Amino acid sequence: MKFRYVAALVAAAFGAGPGAASADTFKLTLATGHPEVFPHVAFLGKVFVPEVERLLKDAGSPHSITWLQAYGGTLVKTGSELQALQQGVIDVAFVPTLFSASQLPLEQVTYQAPFITPDDAVIRNAMAKVREGNPAFKEAWDAYGATVLSPGSICDDYNLMLTEPAASLAELEGRRIYAPGPTANWLRDTGMVAVAGNMSEYYQGIQSGIADGVLVLTSAAFPGKYYEVAPHFVKVSLGAQWCSTIAMNTAKLAALPEDVQTAIKTAATTYSVDLMTAINANMVKHLELMAENGATITEWSDEARREWAEAIPNIAQDWAAAIDAKGLPGSDVLKALEAETKALGATPLRNWSE
Repeated sequence: MKFRYVAALVAAAFGAGPGAASADTFKLTLATGHPEVFPHVAFLGKVFVPEVERLLKDAGSPHSITWLQAYGGTLVKTGSELQALQQGVIDVAFVPTLFSASQLPLEQVTYQAPFITPDDAVIRNAMAKVREGNPAFKEAWDAYGATVLSPGSICDDYNLMLTEPAASLAELEGRRIYAPGPTANWLRDTGMVAVAGNMSEYYQGIQSGIADGVLVLTSAAFPGKYYEVAPHFVKVSLGAQWCSTIAMNTAKLAALPEDVQTAIKTAATTYSVDLMTAINANMVKHLELMAENGATITEWSDEARREWAEAIPNIAQDWAAAIDAKGLPGSDVLKALEAETKALGATPLRNWSE
């Protein structure tokens, strides 16, 4: 009922339903639950949308697109994007697959295997190969009438921010660490205590003593000002993660002229590459700015990181077995991920599939 009501609002805004077109102009709705303060949302309007138009213009296409962009929960909440695509409420969405574990279980594989690599390009390219090589990924999206457009957006390397320094796993014994979603499993049997939370809660939670630190994306560390309450940034390189992608309602995509479809798909790839380039550039700058504001930046040795990796029970095997039991190729996907990352030059600290 809610989605039908929202769909009516979109239709009223355009004077027709999503995807309606004049002779040469197509009207499409682009949405996600996250707000524009996050780079992955800002780049939808700054890169993806204008890139579609540029490609059409450069190709001499008679077609153009009028976009209704709806971010920050104005049309869909975070985690409901896939359902909204399926019901035709929106046409194109930034889908945070991390929050769609029940609908897209195979997309969660990198979060089950920490310490593979901090290199976002390796994870993006490896997962592209893994997804291309296993039809079960496409079948999951097909079940929701959606088509993946981009090679995916990567959550950059996870690291620690602490109220007090730590140079080894032993020094983290008993510390309470904010660990969102599946990252809580990365603390199992390590002596640390996982605390549930999200980026909007970390600052006050650490300040008030609820937690002694946080597992955080490097790109979020400076914008969140977490260094003010957890001034010890510790590079433990738990790894970059496959966590989101741009997708489109399959029927809406198929109804568009071929040149428009090509422009949308090409622009989605440009978006993914440009986004990670910008994030990586900002991360270097942000680490410098944190240091200028009193934070200490330290990096663990491979030996210390390996001790952490080996302390965790084989959460990847547990995940794969549970996915296999559902008739999906969990074990095959896990093995393929490790093989592809190694082929691209990564040296995982642990072989999770063995």
